[in-house]
Amino acid sequence: PAVGTGQEAYSVAMLLREAADALGREPRVQIFATDISPAALDRAAAGVYSETEMAGVSPARRAAFFERNDEGDWRVGPEIRNWIVFAQHNMLRDPPFINTNLISCRNALIYFEPSAQNKALSLFHFSLSSGGFLLLGPSESVGEDGGRFAAIDARWRLFRKRGADRRDAGAMGELIASGRWAADGLARRRAAASAGPTRGANAAALQAVLELFAPAGLLIGRDRELLHVVGEGQRHLAPPQPGPFTRDVLKLIRPGLRAALSTAIERTLRTGAAAAYAAGEGAETLTLSAHPVHGLDGATDRVFIAFGAAPAEATPGAAQPLDKAAEQRIAWLEEALRAERENLQAMLEQLETANEELQSTNEELMTANEELQSTNEELHSVNEELYTVNAEYERKNDELTQLTKDVSGLLQATGVGVVFVDRALNVRRFTATATRVVNLIQGDEGRHLSHITHQLVGFDLCGWLESAMERGAMQEEERCAADGAVWMVRAAPVRDGRAVSGAVVSLIEVSRLVAAEADARARSAELRHLLDWVGAVSLQFSSDGRLVGGSGDWRAFTGQDVADLRGSGLRGAEDRGWLEIVHPDDAGAVAAEWAAAHAGGRAFQLSARLRRPEGGWRPVTLAGGPEHDGARPLGWFVYARDAADAAQARHDADLSDQRAAALAEMAFAGCYTLDPAAGEIDIDARLAALTGLAAGAQPAAAYEARLSPASRRARAAALAACAHAGRWSADVSLTLASGAAAQFRDEGVVKGAALIGALTPLDGRAADAALAEEILRSSPVEVAVLDPATLRILRANPAALNNLGYAERDLTRLAYPDLLPEYDAAAFAALIAPLLSGERAEVRIETFALRRDGATYDLSLSLRPMAGGARIAAVGRDLTERRGVEEALRRRTEALARSNRDLEQFAFLAGHDLIAPLGR
Repeated sequence: PAVGTGQEAYSVAMLLREAADALGREPRVQIFATDISPAALDRAAAGVYSETEMAGVSPARRAAFFERNDEGDWRVGPEIRNWIVFAQHNMLRDPPFINTNLISCRNALIYFEPSAQNKALSLFHFSLSSGGFLLLGPSESVGEDGGRFAAIDARWRLFRKRGADRRDAGAMGELIASGRWAADGLARRRAAASAGPTRGANAAALQAVLELFAPAGLLIGRDRELLHVVGEGQRHLAPPQPGPFTRDVLKLIRPGLRAALSTAIERTLRTGAAAAYAAGEGAETLTLSAHPVHGLDGATDRVFIAFGAAPAEATPGAAQPLDKAAEQRIAWLEEALRAERENLQAMLEQLETANEELQSTNEELMTANEELQSTNEELHSVNEELYTVNAEYERKNDELTQLTKDVSGLLQATGVGVVFVDRALNVRRFTATATRVVNLIQGDEGRHLSHITHQLVGFDLCGWLESAMERGAMQEEERCAADGAVWMVRAAPVRDGRAVSGAVVSLIEVSRLVAAEADARARSAELRHLLDWVGAVSLQFSSDGRLVGGSGDWRAFTGQDVADLRGSGLRGAEDRGWLEIVHPDDAGAVAAEWAAAHAGGRAFQLSARLRRPEGGWRPVTLAGGPEHDGARPLGWFVYARDAADAAQARHDADLSDQRAAALAEMAFAGCYTLDPAAGEIDIDARLAALTGLAAGAQPAAAYEARLSPASRRARAAALAACAHAGRWSADVSLTLASGAAAQFRDEGVVKGAALIGALTPLDGRAADAALAEEILRSSPVEVAVLDPATLRILRANPAALNNLGYAERDLTRLAYPDLLPEYDAAAFAALIAPLLSGERAEVRIETFALRRDGATYDLSLSLRPMAGGARIAAVGRDLTERRGVEEALRRRTEALARSNRDLEQFAFLAGHDLIAPLGR
């Protein structure tokens, strides 16, 4: 209770974690951190502490149990945070937790009234298990509850529970609740004990007085039980008989007095008046008188029997003698009464036995009720704990749900392909982008990753992931996919505590980055070749202005070794470096121009003089500038060229332009510029003369009308793909101005919003190949090219794609036996084995093929080797139409046969009918 900022709860958790590690055990720990303030609970549950608050925590514990956040504060790690449940709880009103081993309530009881402190300590005693510990603050103590808690360490206020367990405490609470009755009973017992000696003395004195002055007699109750013997009254009692003892006076009195005694008792109890009778006992005649004794309420509840002379208040006249008939009648009645009394006594004994059993059952029920009440209290406490834990779990579930949504949104926004796998490489979840590389579909969650193919060429993805998880470190590689795209594949192991529980595979397409790097390398190479071609020497610098390299002839040109200059700066002020070879009169201007160009990120050019290796100064043209990757400078370059070669360079440039123009005239049959947005094409004079179109701008449809239909489709597909590749190429059949058709290669590049294209004539072999390609595309027969080693489909013509219902990208991911349900990979490999060995030139089969939608159709398949067995051509014909015609022909033939049989039967019957009359 009173968790405050949570430091107490986390400290206990850290001590328990260290103790468990020292013992080499993994205990099940649950810590309930409670407070009445929701704000304090939120602060404690966050588990974030500043550097000042962490001053007392050792570096070892910081490293083991805390981690830094982005603000530089310390956050409690999940290992001990998962042990603690933070919940709002009023220690005086809410039901206490049960079966706790330790309660730490420091510096909270000092703010309570004494009654509240006692109540809290009672609840702590109830909550602790047997032998549990209680930790209080330095200014707190158990007070009057010292009998229920034993001090373990008085200085640090550590106590142990002693005495009854929780159920005994509950029973004791029930007795305390009925304390008034118990106190009254105790008072009565104490009063009786104190009055005991006096009462005993009075009773002895009273007995002595009765023996001196009272007549011999017997005191009898309403049920005729003998209560007291006065004087010599025992002389009239018969000796006890063997058997159970009884207090019935009629059984104890002498037989001669029994009838008179019975009549006297009955009359006195009935009338409430005294009665006297004469009775004989042998030779002695006695006067037996019965006197009523009234109780506090005035009723006659006892009878005193006096023997001897009748008292003065007896019935007037002499004692009444009993005749013989009356005595017999009385004897018979006494016998009947005795039998009834015995029956009643048996019934009473049975009732007493039943009452004892009921009383025992009632006691058991009371005990069970007490146990049920105690159990109910425990269940109520458990229910409160479950409610608290459920609230905590619900809050955590909400946090996890929101976190999952945030992570999903982040993954979708970044466009990164991600695949989550467990330690056994079973797929847990994946993003849509990942399906571009790994052939995952909805419902593949739970499948092993090895059962799913991917597009990465020559890459063992599963083995690579196993290696990453065994090493427990992140690793990444660049891999090329089957479609030519380059992907960065990164594996990051996921840890559950200290063990690796899975991995996250990130797939990032870096095709553009790789292309940009290659383009940058190509441009650098072109620049170096250009500088070599124009006779210039160069230096290369990093983006921060440090020299990183130079051309090989820099030493021959200046006398400086590039290796000695590596790492020197651009600015001559702090590190002159290569500026040492600049003429002193030019050094200031060169350094200033360098500084201005570097600060502004611009190019520069100026004239200066550099020292020759053999001595003297050489006039040069210095030029340089940044190398950009978009808006970011990748580095700097500077080159120096002998100024005396400038005129010769200009002459060479003019000659190069003339040569390039001549080469263009010889290489291309015509050029054009295409504006796709406006639908216009601008053709040059050569293309106009070739096609019979007018030179200049005109609708693009005019040029496309000169292409064959198949060529138009091929060119349109190539143009659609050039937006990503930056260039296109398509072999087309073009109608010339003469009306004849010729084969050309239509190719070009993207320049801004326009497309620059050119037509190159194809030679005979290329034209034949282009014609064969056009025939293949327009053929109605299915044609597919297979890899005999993997049986994978390398390409397929439009007829095959249409019949099977696949896009070419999806079809080329399959092996050809995947389309033939009657053949698996082994059977199909055995089928083409004679083709690969040269035993046969062709294999023909009839089977059925499986479309993408699950439908099938009959197929006549011809398999032939290509390129010396390096490829297999699969040519298929759809037999559905032929089978339909054959079936229709069969049904027609059967119908004609039935008609012939019917005609023959009709002719037979008709002939019989005609011949029969003639026979008569």
